[in-house]
Amino acid sequence: MGENENRVLEAARAFVALLRAEDFAGAVELFAPPLRAAVPAEALRLAWTTETDGRGGVTAIGEPVARPGDEPVRVHLPVSCGDGGFTVVTSVGADGLLHGLRLDPGEAAAW
Repeated sequence: MGENENRVLEAARAFVALLRAEDFAGAVELFAPPLRAAVPAEALRLAWTTETDGRGGVTAIGEPVARPGDEPVRVHLPVSCGDGGFTVVTSVGADGLLHGLRLDPGEAAAW
């Protein structure tokens, strides 16, 4: 694992730790300026609490999995809840900032 991949994984871990602590203002500080402009702290809070509260609250956050080769590097962070789970998918640039974000319900959305 290279230094850049370590930096990417640490940024992703820091981000999801802030989400779990519900420090949304701190979390958006990790966003690159375009993402920060598009996703303010209140929008992030609403998206996170909708996903977590609707699934019984967070029980665990798995280890991030990086998809190297892309720039920015796409990282998947599995979030387990009392009733299912979802995946935080983000893109981390060489600058250590998050350039993309989505909360993916994955299989939980399928019947």
